[in-house]
Amino acid sequence: MYEKTYTVRYSEVTDKAVSSLSALVSYFQDTTMFHSDTVGQGIHDLMEHHMAWLLASWRIEVYRYPRYAETVTARTWATKFAGVYGYRDFSLTDGQGDTIAVASSIWIQYDAGAKKMKRVTQEVADMYGAEGNFVFPDGDEGRIRAPKEYTDVGTVQVKRRDLDTNNHVNNIHYIDYALDALPAGLAVRELRISYKKAAVLGDTLHIGLHTEGDTYTCVLHDGAGGIYTVLQFR
Repeated sequence: MYEKTYTVRYSEVTDKAVSSLSALVSYFQDTTMFHSDTVGQGIHDLMEHHMAWLLASWRIEVYRYPRYAETVTARTWATKFAGVYGYRDFSLTDGQGDTIAVASSIWIQYDAGAKKMKRVTQEVADMYGAEGNFVFPDGDEGRIRAPKEYTDVGTVQVKRRDLDTNNHVNNIHYIDYALDALPAGLAVRELRISYKKAAVLGDTLHIGLHTEGDTYTCVLHDGAGGIYTVLQFR
């Protein structure tokens, strides 16, 4: 297990003076990267060997959002490895040790030189150490499919500021793209994301929306049948 402490910054909060959803997810994403740095799988290590870990899915439950200037601790650990996949879980706790959010994620090991997925070797798995201890014991990993019907409600074009070290849109930005299509002030308590195809500089993402009760499903697609990401907010 690896942990990292954060203080909620003013630049991360909403008009309610609590962290935004994307800021909260960023704590998990950043803790993943810092953990990988400590086991020899960090950004510079991966770039040197033309490798990458690509995020495939999130399942996140939020019990409450941390307040401005509040200190929180994000913890992460590898749960298992299978084929090309690595599975990683998370918790976010406040200063009293109470859990305020939990998450599960699936990552794909990718050989950027060969441009194909690569099976995780035992050596790499041993670097992390699979601990089990799943935060969602029901086995539901959060992967979702696009609804059969949805209505396009807008578009967004990828800018340079959206890109990460793989020259793909950073995983967090898809959340903000989708949230712009949802009712203002929506208090999201559960988020599921399935990443299908990486968006790159200059791509135009069409935002499709399907609403069913208190569940909003956003399909970010290319307008020609290709899907980048499916996000479900509840």
